[in-house]
Amino acid sequence: MLRIWRFITLLLAALGLTLGAAHVLELPPRMQYDAEMYAADTFGGIGARAPRWEYGHAAAFAAWLTGFILLLSSVLMETPADRSRDDAAQE
Repeated sequence: MLRIWRFITLLLAALGLTLGAAHVLELPPRMQYDAEMYAADTFGGIGARAPRWEYGHAAAFAAWLTGFILLLSSVLMETPADRSRDDAAQE
């Protein structure tokens, strides 16, 4: 049962990363847009704050990715307490 919950947790966390990853992949071309094109492609009222908006999303993705890596490593790393509990459950 624990393996199922671990799988579901990792799957949902990975799916949550997809929008941030897509935003980061769009970053280089979007930073080349002029103001009119940027306003047409995104929220119209951002204007001069566009670089801060875009780089803020990239920083948020970096934080989410770090959290996912830590979550993944915690699931993959077995502690001695986990091993003894798993051994007891198998008996």
